[in-house]
Amino acid sequence: MGIDPPFIAGWKNADESQKGNMMNQLRKECIKKIRAVGLIVGFIKPNWAFFVQYGWRGLKVLEEVVAYAQREFPNIAVILDMKVGDIGETNRAYVRAAFNELSGDAITIHPYLGKEANNPFLEQSGKGIIILCHTSNPGAGEFQHLPVGENDPLFLKVAGNVAQNWNTSDNCALVTGATYPDAISKVRSSAAQLPLLIPGIGKQGGDLEASVRAAKRQDGYGFIMNASSSIFGSPNPNSAAQDMHDAVLAINSR
Repeated sequence: MGIDPPFIAGWKNADESQKGNMMNQLRKECIKKIRAVGLIVGFIKPNWAFFVQYGWRGLKVLEEVVAYAQREFPNIAVILDMKVGDIGETNRAYVRAAFNELSGDAITIHPYLGKEANNPFLEQSGKGIIILCHTSNPGAGEFQHLPVGENDPLFLKVAGNVAQNWNTSDNCALVTGATYPDAISKVRSSAAQLPLLIPGIGKQGGDLEASVRAAKRQDGYGFIMNASSSIFGSPNPNSAAQDMHDAVLAINSR
């Protein structure tokens, strides 16, 4: 699941007192939604862009929201959806931000700079490193489907490299969007044991049943279904989360 805080109108022209009130509103809304789903979900996935757009105040709210989730629902893991990746020294700064300051349990990164640059993440043996492989957006194929090597698409090269060469600390997973279930199936074949994070269910129109069937390992596990908007945008997030939970279990049991 994800937490996508709504844009707060009037931020640009607000004074300090108004900005403080807006951040209190944001904090309360996030906590309210976490409380609604905390006994149902296994993960929450706050996207830091929706917080950092408010500068240091937003990052402070994110820090507090993560702390609340981990304190009140210790069985939930917090995935920081940051999609970062740069040269090694910069990545070490991202590691400190995500894990030392924000206390996340996992982070999303992109693979474009290769293993050497991403080693600061991959060396974090106690943290989940979730690498973009095949994303859920309509334009995903512009680069991800390009044939490389022996004409395998680029996303499969990513999957194979992560599974075979990157996962030395046993902490890697792959992002594979529910809007492309055929790609999920191919990634599962290339990375038989790696966990898969599956965004794109709900608002983006991803196929839940096809995605679950494509993503699960032979043991029936190994995937995280991410339904941000359909759960947190629902007037009743608790019911929406429970419905998603029950649907995934029903599909997986057939």
